[in-house]
Amino acid sequence: MPGFTIAFVVTAVTLAAVADGEGVKSNNIRLHSGISREEKWKSVGHRGMTLWMTGLSGSGKSTISVALEHALVSEQPRAYFVYRLDGDNLRFGLNRDLGFSQEDRKENVRRVA
Repeated sequence: MPGFTIAFVVTAVTLAAVADGEGVKSNNIRLHSGISREEKWKSVGHRGMTLWMTGLSGSGKSTISVALEHALVSEQPRAYFVYRLDGDNLRFGLNRDLGFSQEDRKENVRRVA
C-alpha cells in the first residue's frame, strides 16, 4: 500500500550496544538485567519482535495494526502475546502537549524512540 513503510527493528543489536555501554554519556549508571529474552520467549512460546509502521496521517497504519493484532491473538491455533503501541494513543498521554508542526512531529518521534 502506498503511504506507509513497515520497518522491522532489530532489538538484539540495540541491546548489545546498550550492554556494552556504547554511546552512554554518564558513567554512574548501570544496566539492570532481569529475565532473559530466551526465558521470556520460552514462557510465551514464541520469539519477540518489533514492527514499527510509519507513514502519513490517515494512511491506514492504525487500521492495519488493529487487524494484525486481532489476527495474531484471536485467529491462531495458539494466541501470540501482542502489545500494540499506537501513535494516536500516545498523543493522549506522553505526547499530549504536541501538535503536528514539523517540530512537534520530530519531538514525537524522539520521545517514542
